Amino acid sequence: MIKKRDIINIVINISLLILNIFILALAILDYTNFKLILIIEFSFSIGYNFLKFIALLKEKDFESIVTLLISLGALIATIFLNSKRNYILVFLIFMALMCLLKLIKCDFYHDRHSKRWITKGISMLIYMCVGLISGLALVRGFNAIAVIAYFFIISSILEIMFSLVFEKQEEKNDQNN
Repeated sequence: MIKKRDIINIVINISLLILNIFILALAILDYTNFKLILIIEFSFSIGYNFLKFIALLKEKDFESIVTLLISLGALIATIFLNSKRNYILVFLIFMALMCLLKLIKCDFYHDRHSKRWITKGISMLIYMCVGLISGLALVRGFNAIAVIAYFFIISSILEIMFSLVFEKQEEKNDQNN
């Protein structure tokens, strides 16, 4: 049986996937307002993580509230900064903080002897590699909106896959016990 946490992650990440496919379509149509796209990305992240926090309040999993705060900081910085170079820096700091959060979550599962730490660790490493490649692409002058859209599309697909992997791991653990 799929847990509530995994269902919520899957639904949120499918929604984010659809949003970012739309944003990618904007990039293909030569839309160039990078600041607005980042504001949309961070705003949606705040909204989804707030809903996730409320839905999972009883589980006392505060990953979503920390993600909300990281997104809020990135949103505020994006609103008040006015150059593409600064927006790229905000994105890189956002990505680094999210990797740190994923590392903390990985350690959390490891300390509790849950096998989820392995998939969280793999997820973090892939997220970090995709984020660094995206950051390099932005610095090198690639289409910023397409790069951001691809980054969040890949992140959403990863989260969906790992939510499903978690469920399979827990089913296997339940059968072994």
